Amino acid sequence: MLDKSRSVNIRNLKKIIASLAELVDRFEPGPDKDHFGLVTFNRRAYTEFTFSDETLYRKETLKKKISEIPLTLALQTRTDLAMKEARDNLFSPSGGDRPEKPNIMIFLTDGRPTNQPRDFATFAAEFYKDSKVLIA
Repeated sequence: MLDKSRSVNIRNLKKIIASLAELVDRFEPGPDKDHFGLVTFNRRAYTEFTFSDETLYRKETLKKKISEIPLTLALQTRTDLAMKEARDNLFSPSGGDRPEKPNIMIFLTDGRPTNQPRDFATFAAEFYKDSKVLIA
């Protein structure tokens, strides 16, 4: 989950994108190994790619895809829409979710969510009423 709100600014967005590529180096993408998906968000949420994209099961291809994320920012930080997007388009059969494998969601954001009445951990726990989901 990648915050692309204006408060992030382009310089920091470039740093975050570079960090994502470094993160990929710590894993082993592959058909039976680690799968990655990415949702970006600001006033809207957008699925950049899903776990089911087989072209991204190679480390170099995945890192190239990450480097091609558009460097555009917009108003608002709609983490609620990002979580819904992840639920519907990543952590779903069509998104390539593998029920037998653990899921990890990392939120990269710089600030307070827009239009979210409760603190994030409470919102997330209520949103994903699933005993497998741990909020840290």
